[in-house]
Amino acid sequence: MNILVILTVPPYGTAFFKEVSELCLEFAKSNELTIFLYRDGVYNALASLSPASDEFDTIKQFRMLHEKNVKILFCETSGLRRGVNSTNTEPIFVCSTLGELSHLTLEADKVISF
Repeated sequence: MNILVILTVPPYGTAFFKEVSELCLEFAKSNELTIFLYRDGVYNALASLSPASDEFDTIKQFRMLHEKNVKILFCETSGLRRGVNSTNTEPIFVCSTLGELSHLTLEADKVISF
């Protein structure tokens, strides 16, 4: 099954992000999964994220998903409005467009948005 997850929440300040990443890891086990970071979700791609030792490490979770061949894209337009671009993001994130999001949405069996 082809699943698209659209993530619009920033890495911190949302209590449920740990549950979202665990759900994505579960989806990635038996499905083709793509994650698209949109709006404030693009902040998740920043290489400068530095969680405290007792906080949930979002970049670590995204790296685990990347190792499972999950495509992780971030919206170029949302990023430009928030100072996020391909020069200040982790290399596992790929800059993308809303046009590609439209294409991914049409091709997906399921679309889940957080």
